[in-house]
Amino acid sequence: MVPVIWSEGGWSVRACRLHITGASGTGTTCLGQAIADQWSVPHADADFWEPSTPPYTTKHPEAERISLMRQIFLPRPSWVLSGAVMGWGDELRPYFDALAYQALPLARATQIHGLAEGIETRLRAAKAAGG
Repeated sequence: MVPVIWSEGGWSVRACRLHITGASGTGTTCLGQAIADQWSVPHADADFWEPSTPPYTTKHPEAERISLMRQIFLPRPSWVLSGAVMGWGDELRPYFDALAYQALPLARATQIHGLAEGIETRLRAAKAAGG
């Protein structure tokens, strides 16, 4: 059952076990943390980065991610999980009460793609110039 309720202010989603997924860079982690803060529930990011230098280069092994989720996260009545669990986290799906897919509008995605192309062009030019 989807945990959507109607109140005088309109439709809202009550605290539940929410999974937010989407394309890389669309803000699933930021959205997940914001919702978890609003609901006063725990938030976890599916990437499970280990502390490292430089940061965000080493993920916890998949078996360890599942174990941590089973021990700390899944038993709770409400939480927010952000990021992709496809492949390694298929056994988590039955625990989701609701799923949200975060996407970028096409105009914004095109803008970001254009910025990336511009950066690549400048890097190639600098490398060709010996820089």
